[in-house]
Amino acid sequence: MILGQVCRVVVYLTDIRYREPVYQERGKWFKGVHPCSTGLVVSALARPEWLVEIEVTAVIPDNNAS
Repeated sequence: MILGQVCRVVVYLTDIRYREPVYQERGKWFKGVHPCSTGLVVSALARPEWLVEIEVTAVIPDNNAS
């Protein structure tokens, strides 16, 4: 997978104060790539020590398609 194949990103934050640093870091990785994006503040994630979770969906072309 390459970043240009990413079509959707969902960022889950346990505290709204993490938004700015997370989005700044994400911008470094997705420079020039603009997938649709959703940011949500949640009360907790799957593990108590997790502060941020990022879910990425990509469309990978089937090079064998006719």
